[in-house]
Amino acid sequence: MARTISEDNQVKGVLQNVIFAAKDSYFKILSVQVESDDFDWDEDELIVTGTFASVKPGSTYAFFWSTSDPSPLRPTVSGCSL
Repeated sequence: MARTISEDNQVKGVLQNVIFAAKDSYFKILSVQVESDDFDWDEDELIVTGTFASVKPGSTYAFFWSTSDPSPLRPTVSGCSL
């Protein structure tokens, strides 16, 4: 079943730092300064993991992931947009 972005948890924030970038894939661990979210998150920072071709620190991104994620406090991002 196709899922729309509105059905997913979302967070919008500024990429602070690429903590880790795999050399053999697009997998990255990112530190994001949270600007807004649609779930109960009270911290200023969120560590995001996922597959990203290219990201730029200082840029604003919207991250989203499935509500069926077994670990909602450490989401694995399934998509990203500017």
